[in-house]
Amino acid sequence: KSFLLLVTLVEEIVHYLTEKNHKAVERAILQDEEVNKITNLCLRLLSKKMNDRKKITVLANMLQSMEKLSDSFRDLALSCLKKNSFPSVKQQQELSLLAEKLRQIYGLYYHFDLEKVLLLNDSLRVMYHQISNEKTENNIYLYIHSILQKMESLTSGSIILNISGKEVLREEDWIR
Repeated sequence: KSFLLLVTLVEEIVHYLTEKNHKAVERAILQDEEVNKITNLCLRLLSKKMNDRKKITVLANMLQSMEKLSDSFRDLALSCLKKNSFPSVKQQQELSLLAEKLRQIYGLYYHFDLEKVLLLNDSLRVMYHQISNEKTENNIYLYIHSILQKMESLTSGSIILNISGKEVLREEDWIR
């Protein structure tokens, strides 16, 4: 649920920033608290109910990356509102692409395909390096740069969990 809330939050923030809808951006920002609550609940459940320490570590890191991603998008939106400065058309396209890639990460987490995850991770790295050249030009690029790092962390966690070919969360991993 945390992942789905994050994807929804990101899509809404990107959409509302593109539309320059102040009130809707403010409402979407409030959803960050919901992501934080669900993430904290998931972290507590992991530590109490799961046996496999390696999986706990990877899943906890992924959950923390999701929370940080949510915070980064919230901070981007707050910065835009505070400065009354919204993304350029190019930045809107890049933010939309980030939202689309996050949706892909979400889908690949539940329907893992190593080849697709590696291709997605490569595309994130390419975008990261392209943005690196732009980041001093504009504050929005600093946020995009940071967001790309966190998204790559999510894909890496998905690879680690699934590389052995085992199911991510097997029934025997959980404490009864």
